[in-house]
Amino acid sequence: MLNVKRFIFNPFGENTYIVWSDDNTAAIIDPGMMNDYENSVISNFITTNNLRPVRLLNTHAHIDHIAGNNFISNKYGITAEINIDDYYLADHINDQAKMFGIPYASKEILAKQNLSDNETIEIGNDKLSAIHIPGHTKGHLAFYSAKSGILFSGDAIFRMSIGRTDLPGGDYTTLINSIDKRIMVLPDNITIYPGHGDTTTIGFERANNPYLT
Repeated sequence: MLNVKRFIFNPFGENTYIVWSDDNTAAIIDPGMMNDYENSVISNFITTNNLRPVRLLNTHAHIDHIAGNNFISNKYGITAEINIDDYYLADHINDQAKMFGIPYASKEILAKQNLSDNETIEIGNDKLSAIHIPGHTKGHLAFYSAKSGILFSGDAIFRMSIGRTDLPGGDYTTLINSIDKRIMVLPDNITIYPGHGDTTTIGFERANNPYLT
């Protein structure tokens, strides 16, 4: 079973997750740190718990989910894995910062490698599966573990809400179709860890999410 720790970072209140197996092998999902303090929070947790980060996963490449990529990559020697359809967003992170009016500037090119639909991500004795769910961005991914009963949904679905579709690469019809065909087919008891806000479950969203009725 995978263990999960949530951190809330940056002006957008973004959820960064560390996921680790019983052998302390860890993956970091959507590192959103934007300053030295936030960097220290996540690195201190890793050190204190003797974790060994081996994967850096991005659900998508909006700035609030990738701002900490360089720090994690440089400190732990792992390259960010992003779906290729979101490379454009990652390559224009400074333009995103200007668009949102936040004081962030990346001095390096964000190193990345493609993570495709249905790829398996090994984390010690467990694994996550990548699920392509475009709509919020073209390359948006979710990460699912049937064994642990968890889904990291990024900004596709939240508790009683869904992600924005008015940003570049967004499309409302595509997002609703992605959620319907790729997420809501999962069992009701799966816990959803979203990119913002509190956890929820597939069953709760099936019954209560106003966008999915």
